[in-house]
Amino acid sequence: VIKAGQSRALLLVTLYGCTDSSLYQCMAHELVDPWMEEASPKKSKTVLIRRLRDYDRWLKHNE
Repeated sequence: VIKAGQSRALLLVTLYGCTDSSLYQCMAHELVDPWMEEASPKKSKTVLIRRLRDYDRWLKHNE
C-alpha cells in the first residue's frame, strides 16, 4: 500500500531526477532521509531511497 507521503516522495524524487533542481532535491531528502533510520523499510521506500541516492550520484550532489 502506497500512502500519500510515499506518493509525494515519488513525485519529488522523480522531479529532482528530471530537473536537477536543488529545491526538489532538498524536499525529496526531507521526506526520504528519515526512512533510512527505519529498522526495515518497506520495499517501496527502499526503492525510493536507492533512486534518490542514484540521482545524487549521477547529478554529482553527493553529500
